[in-house]
Amino acid sequence: MRTRFSDFTTSEQNGTTFVTAVPQSSADEPVRFDASIADRGSDDDPQANWEEIISTLAQGHLGNELMIEGGRGVIDKRVAIDALVESDAEHVRNEHAAHAVLEYLADQEIISIDGEEVVVLMSYEKIREEGTSSMLNNWAATLDACVQRIDSAIDRVKQNQETLQQHFEDLSDTQNLEQEYARKADELKQEMKGLLAGRMPSDLPDDEKRRFEMLRKRYHRYEMFEEKAASPVAETQGPEILGAVVEDMENIKLLLIDQSQEFRKLALSENFTESGALQDLENLESFVAEFGDVTEPSEQMEEKSDDEFVEDLFDMRESTTSEEVQQLDEDATLETTR
Repeated sequence: MRTRFSDFTTSEQNGTTFVTAVPQSSADEPVRFDASIADRGSDDDPQANWEEIISTLAQGHLGNELMIEGGRGVIDKRVAIDALVESDAEHVRNEHAAHAVLEYLADQEIISIDGEEVVVLMSYEKIREEGTSSMLNNWAATLDACVQRIDSAIDRVKQNQETLQQHFEDLSDTQNLEQEYARKADELKQEMKGLLAGRMPSDLPDDEKRRFEMLRKRYHRYEMFEEKAASPVAETQGPEILGAVVEDMENIKLLLIDQSQEFRKLALSENFTESGALQDLENLESFVAEFGDVTEPSEQMEEKSDDEFVEDLFDMRESTTSEEVQQLDEDATLETTR
């Protein structure tokens, strides 16, 4: 394992214990920070001090760079360093300090560094085998990060619910919702077609590929709205459906909060490996591994590759009858003159 620091020494000043990370190279500066960064929780406050850092690492990478496999939850070391530097963590002033903090946490067996990977989580089996109670706090911090993502998603859904309710109130009796959403989807299809310019998504440079994927997500969203609008009860049930989504997410949030507290209390127990609460990790591993933007139409994105989606999209949409296209154009003209 390649490290930047050879030793970590402690000293006390005005009642505060500090850590000095001693660099391997004499050309590098030592890094000094508060040793309380590795303090565990207490019965009164079971949250460990390092959880803020773990939450920072997990927050931006759930379901993406944070991978749960082989009994470990790992983040690429470069990604972890960048996340710490970009955060407002008081112990991390620059990249050099970020390396020092990560290596100190590894020295304290809070995380581990395996080559170019930072191991922040361990599975149920690994925790029992190695007795790494700190990993329970890491799980709690990761669940907290999930809760923050859920809070953001709930806010977005509530905004969409309010927008949808207002939209229904503003609609005239003669306006056709299904047709409106079809027009929006067709606009996005034309924009994707213009972006591709005869190419397949797999041929696009990175910036254009990201733009295409954003357009595709929006297209699927209007496609879903179009399908829902075809239901005769869509106009009355739309806001209620989103309300049910909020309720479901609130319930998941409460479960995660409760579980994170259980893990923290368990980490303080001397016999934590005997607790049945660890069994819950088996379910949480897959949840965290798949956790992303809970309001995005991810299933449609996963069912087909971008190239397959484009082939089917243009075959399907180009078969629209001339009468339907004419009607869509008339609706678009009507919308722009308002």
